[in-house]
Amino acid sequence: MVIWIALMCAQADGLGEAATKAAVMTNYTFQVSTVREESGGGGRPMEFTGGADAGVLHVQNDRIDAYRKGETLVVKGEDGRWSVAEPPAKGEKPEKGQRGVMMLRTARPPHEELTGLETKLENVMKTEEEGKTVYSGSLTSDGAAQFGTPAGRRPGGPLAFSGNAKVWVDGQGVIVKYELTIQAKGKLKDKEIDATTTRTVEIRDVGTTKLEIPEEVGALLNP
Repeated sequence: MVIWIALMCAQADGLGEAATKAAVMTNYTFQVSTVREESGGGGRPMEFTGGADAGVLHVQNDRIDAYRKGETLVVKGEDGRWSVAEPPAKGEKPEKGQRGVMMLRTARPPHEELTGLETKLENVMKTEEEGKTVYSGSLTSDGAAQFGTPAGRRPGGPLAFSGNAKVWVDGQGVIVKYELTIQAKGKLKDKEIDATTTRTVEIRDVGTTKLEIPEEVGALLNP
């Protein structure tokens, strides 16, 4: 048993340092690809690129262009104009076209998501892949619930979560990519849930990214 524990600690060696370094990242660019599969059908991938600079988060894809600072979320409308997106009133559901925008209100940027990652993994294995050190392991029940629950909500709830993670670290000890696969099962509002979500995040230009914030957006973010 002692030998096994020592071996597992050796496998995870370096992941904690990389996660700690990632937690304090600033001025970086990231790209996210998410695929959700539910029982009885496949899922549609969703991709977006973003950047974090001086407390401002920018997220963009072919449907969404938004900036977030603190609790303020500024989005670009179909008419090309920028406006502050107000959250729906309590008990109200956002319109279908606004659901993606509302998700951005509580989305965790990579530097927040990677904080303490090493404590949420078990049975970690360490390998080499194309010049990168790759850590892979199973998520703890608490870790899977945290990653599977939107920020701002209590992790878990009526659903049972499980999953695994894979992390790529470069020669400088910087996390350049990670992948989370989360399974959620249970009953939510009288609906049976059996879904698997895989989210892949690639990180680049750490410390050198500078967001170009339109003047109109800056005024709305800093009223």
